[in-house]
Amino acid sequence: MVDAPSAMPAPKPYPLPPDFPVNWPDPAMAMAPWQQDRMHMPDPATPMSSWLSIAFAKGFSKGLASYSLPMGATTARINTYFYMSISPNVPPEMMPEMEVKAEPLLMAGVGNFWQRWEAEWLPELKRGWDDWSAIDQRALSDAELIAATEKYITWYERIWEIHFQLLVPALVGISSFQDIYKDLFPDAGALDAYRLLQGFDCMSLEAGRNLWSLSRTIKAEPE
Repeated sequence: MVDAPSAMPAPKPYPLPPDFPVNWPDPAMAMAPWQQDRMHMPDPATPMSSWLSIAFAKGFSKGLASYSLPMGATTARINTYFYMSISPNVPPEMMPEMEVKAEPLLMAGVGNFWQRWEAEWLPELKRGWDDWSAIDQRALSDAELIAATEKYITWYERIWEIHFQLLVPALVGISSFQDIYKDLFPDAGALDAYRLLQGFDCMSLEAGRNLWSLSRTIKAEPE
């Protein structure tokens, strides 16, 4: 627990370099703490990719809100690059109150997130995938395609909400495990605790291996 600051400094916009001009669609955006997301999207982003990132931001915010975590995300495409702003969505004086609410929710989430994944989230995701795969997009009219796309965007937002409902307690659990490990073995290496948690195969690793195999096959073909 930390004490909320009695007064927050007034936000100031970063000075923009002459070779990177920005025309903010909303002047308030100039005060947000923007960061280029070089991990997920290091290359220039298409307008459609950036448009879909709105669903990511909504899902991120909803996922954290389910644990009373007072943070929200906003995204923007600035000079073709993807930027994200993560900041508190409550006044500073409310932060201690939100921390009190969040702690038991997070601890409960650490204890049952795997059960929720198997019994709740994964079945919901599979139903969504099956519903989307069953649509014959070539047979739809333009109006039906638009309606299907709007439905998919709502579903895409829900996917990101589930992602962060799962990810947040998972990271808290891993961090807590590392803290305990360091207390028990103070001379251990920085990655020793994490090595005890590795070794289980999963769909993500399988997909990664298959993509790597495909890339090697393509690279070996001169044409």
